[in-house]
Amino acid sequence: MSVLVGYTSEPRGKDALKLGCIFARSFDAKVDIVMIILRERASVVMPDASYDMMVEEQAQAWMEEAIEGSNLTIRTHIRYADSAEEGLLDAVVELKPTMLVISGSKRSMLGRLSLGSVGQALMATCPVPLALAPRGMRDLKIKALTRVTVGADNRPGNKDLLAYACSVAKRSEVPLRIVSWVATQDLPDVPSHSRVQEKAEQHIQDVREQAEILLGADYPIELELTEGNSIEEAATNTDWRESGLAVLGSSQLAQPRKLFMSSVASKIMRAIPVPLVVVPRDGADPISVLGDTHGE
Repeated sequence: MSVLVGYTSEPRGKDALKLGCIFARSFDAKVDIVMIILRERASVVMPDASYDMMVEEQAQAWMEEAIEGSNLTIRTHIRYADSAEEGLLDAVVELKPTMLVISGSKRSMLGRLSLGSVGQALMATCPVPLALAPRGMRDLKIKALTRVTVGADNRPGNKDLLAYACSVAKRSEVPLRIVSWVATQDLPDVPSHSRVQEKAEQHIQDVREQAEILLGADYPIELELTEGNSIEEAATNTDWRESGLAVLGSSQLAQPRKLFMSSVASKIMRAIPVPLVVVPRDGADPISVLGDTHGE
C-alpha cells in the first residue's frame, strides 16, 4: 500500500506532504512523492542535457530536504510532462497508489480548502481517491487520524462510498462518524422542517445499519445531524477536529472509476477545515479488507 503525494517547492507542497505522512502512519503505508517538471519550462532557457540535470538536481534537493527527519519509508520521483495534472496522472498509472494527495489552491484561506487549476483538472480525471490538504496543515502538530467523517449519501452511483469510509476508519483504528447536512433556508414552514428532519434522521440511521454490517455492531460509530440555512452553513456548524478526515463521493455525472465533484460537495469542501478525500464513482477500492484487523 502506498500514498502518492504531488509535491511542489512552494509552502503548500509541505501541506500535501504532511497529509501524506499522516495517511502513511494511519494506514501503515509507504509514501511516494513526485515533482513534475514542465517540459516547456525545462526547454525555454537552455534546451540541453546540462540544464535538465540542473533542474532535476534542484527538484531532488527540495524533496530530500522536505522528507528529512520524517522516519517514514518515502521514495522520491521526478517526472517530465506538459502539465502538472498530466504528470500526476502518469505517476498514478505507473505507481498504482492507494490515493493521490495534493494541496489546495495557493489562494485558499488558512485552514480551508479550495481547488486550484491542477486540482480542478484532477477532479475530472483522477482514477483513484483524491485527498486535499488544507492550507497551513504543515504547521499542525498532528501525527495520525483520530476520526473519519462520511456524508450520509444515498445517491445512485455512490454505493462504494460508505464501504471506502469504513475501510479507512478500520485501517486507521479510529471511530467512523456519519453526518447528514440539512439546509433549512427554503423550507416554507415548521411542518416541512419537521418532515425533512425526520427523513434525515431515518436516513442516517439506515446508513449506520449498513456501516455496522461492514464494521460490526461493536465498532465505534457516531451520528450527527447538522442544520444551517445552507449546506455550507450546516457543514460549518459541524464539530470538526484538526486530526479528522472527511470523505465525500463523486457526482452522478462522473464516469465509472472517475471523480467529479458535485455542486453540493463543492460547497461542503469550502466550509470544512479538515483534509478531504473525494472518492471516484463506483470505483474506490477499500484500503483494507473489512473484517480483518489493522496490521494483519
